[in-house]
Amino acid sequence: MSDIEQRYIAELQSWSGTRKLERVASLYESTKDMLALQIMKEWPSISESELRLKIAERLYASDKEIHHLLSRAH
Repeated sequence: MSDIEQRYIAELQSWSGTRKLERVASLYESTKDMLALQIMKEWPSISESELRLKIAERLYASDKEIHHLLSRAH
């Protein structure tokens, strides 16, 4: 492991649980925003509800149970 990686891990380990959770939430929101932009580029006239479904489908692409639930929402 490089010195940079060790320092990065040490920094993360020094964070409080709240700070870690805030970071995860921020990354999740950024990911959703990026997916939304990609989807809206593919389907410019997509409705808000359909956009939310497509974001969820991509976020949980490997989770068969979630996909089953999402397919019922269509």
